[in-house]
Order: sequence, then structure tokens, then C-alpha cells
Amino acid sequence: MAGYIGGKAVNLSTSGADISGTANLDIVDIDGAVNMATTALVTGVLTANGGAVFNEGSADVDFRVESNNHTDALFVDAGDDKTYFGKSSSALSAAGIEAHPTGRFMATYDGGLIGQFNRLSSDGSILEFYKAGTTVGSIGTGSSRIAIGSGDTFLTFAGDLDAVYPASSSSTTPRDNAIDIGTSGARFDDIFATNGTIQTSDANEKQDIASLTSAEMLVAARISALFKTFRWKDKVAAKGNDARTHTGIIAQDVQSAFSAEGLDAGDYSLFTSGSWWEHDVEVAAVEADDTVEPAVEAADAYTRTDTYTIESEAPEGATKHTRLGIRYSELLSFLAAYNEQRFAAIETRLTALEA
Repeated sequence: MAGYIGGKAVNLSTSGADISGTANLDIVDIDGAVNMATTALVTGVLTANGGAVFNEGSADVDFRVESNNHTDALFVDAGDDKTYFGKSSSALSAAGIEAHPTGRFMATYDGGLIGQFNRLSSDGSILEFYKAGTTVGSIGTGSSRIAIGSGDTFLTFAGDLDAVYPASSSSTTPRDNAIDIGTSGARFDDIFATNGTIQTSDANEKQDIASLTSAEMLVAARISALFKTFRWKDKVAAKGNDARTHTGIIAQDVQSAFSAEGLDAGDYSLFTSGSWWEHDVEVAAVEADDTVEPAVEAADAYTRTDTYTIESEAPEGATKHTRLGIRYSELLSFLAAYNEQRFAAIETRLTALEA
């Protein structure tokens, strides 16, 4: 069978063809028209010295490296148009790369690093992630550090500082005093740390510094009597009688204490209130299908609950949930201020009585 390789006419036979010095690889019909679909050229061997052998009898195209025991270098499976590098079949356990015409790819390496991404000069994104053509996140580098995130909410991993800090972009630019960990409807459970949190308390960053007002003193007096023991409902549901007892205060009680003295708990940072919206979606059952890649496993119908932190993003009919909370460090500081002022007043009266 005749063909052209790099513009050079060759006889594509089982005896091989010299392609040394050519720049391109064109597989053509006998009349010279480039039309691989109508040729029977399907398998071949790329030899170490630049030779190639093409054989008839299959619809696949297979290039193999002679210097490596004729192992598959590039294999195109005509049955599903998948392209393989270093292997010729779909198996995640087999080392090599598998690329699908739909855009999916898989890489397997036996006991070593799978991928390396190198940005040579400026700082910025190295990997970007999209949904329907819109960027949803990225991984980038800056100042020998790596940052992962979305929009202007990133976490920077600084090995030189032994620290993780909030950043405004994948270039690791710090973003101070702006990013939360968790939300009202998506909380973390326990935080394990050697030391407690450090909170800014610099006088240069504060204003309106004052002692508690008489109304605030009365609120604190009410709160002092509100501490209780309790158990979390979800822990009882999961652990039964093994659920442990906690001590603390009820946010609604604190809110009522402020209201009783004509104050709004929402004006004080010791009290928090956060909302989110939930919408149930009925997901239909799925039948098993092993004729597609990847194979589809059977699944029963179920109800999925989607959560939204912004009301405008929630669909019509979504249910609003609100959760109240307490910043205990602020609450206890509030009570400490109350006790100090109360004790000072008592000592003043005692001094007056003893005089």
C-alpha cells in the first residue's frame, strides 16, 4: 500500500519504510487524498532508527517503540475513539495515560510522581477549574508558596513560615480580616490545637472604649444566672446515653436578657445569628449500564438537599433556617466587666460604711 510520510512517498508494507529526515506523518489513500478513515492502515511499529511498519487488518492505530520491546507508545482505539499512551486498553490499574474524546483523561504511574506543573516566570494560576465556561477556582503560586481557592477567597500554604493564611488570589496576596472558616449552615465540629486562638486587642485599632452602662450591667446580671448543662440532640441521636454533657448558655436566653433591659443583642458581637436556605430535590433511580465508560452503577431514588448561603441564589420554595450563636470569649469578657464594676461598687460602699 502506498502512502506519504512527511511528504515522502513510501511503500507502507510489512517490510517497513524509511522515514528518517521527515517532519510530518501523513497517512493517505493511494490517490494522495488525506483520508485516514478510508485506509486500512491500522497498526505499526516506530523503530528506534526512525523507521515505521504499517499493517492492514484492523480499525485501530498502534505505534510502538522498538527500543522498548515494542511496547505501546500511542494506541488509538477505533471502537470508542479513546487514545492511550503507554498502554492499549482501559484499566486504571495499568500504567499509562488514557484520553477520551469527551474530554476525560486518566493517568496511572507505578510508584512515582504522576504529574508536574511548572510556571517558569511570573506568579499566578497554574491550574484553573471551570463550570460551563466560568472560572470556579484555581491553584497558583506566589513567592514560593501555593494558594488554593475561588474568587477572592484563597488559602495560602506557606512552607517558609510553617503557616496557612487567607489570601485574595492564587498569587498568595494576603487578605486580612475578611475570610471565615465555616458558615451558620456548614459548621466544623471540633478544632484541635495546642494553644488557644489569638485575637487582636491593639488599642490602636479600637475606638469608643468604655465601661458597661447601667443597662448593660443589668443585662449581665441576668446572664450570670442563665448558665446551664445540656446535651446536643444530634449527639444523643448518634450515641444515645453515651452522649456527653456540656455546659454553656442558650443564645435565645441571652437575646431575651438584652430585650428585657431595652437593648438589642444583635448590636453586640457576643451574640450571632446566621441564616441559610435548603431546597429538596428528588433524584430519580438509575439503572446499571456497563456499555458506557465509565460504567454506570445502579442507584435507588433519593432526596438530595441543596444548601444555599445567599437568599438570591436559592430557588423558589427553599426553606429558610436560622441558627443563633454565642462568642463565648466576648460573653465572658462582658460578664468579667460586670463583676469588676460590681465588686468595685461594693467595695466603695463598704469603705463608706467603715468610715
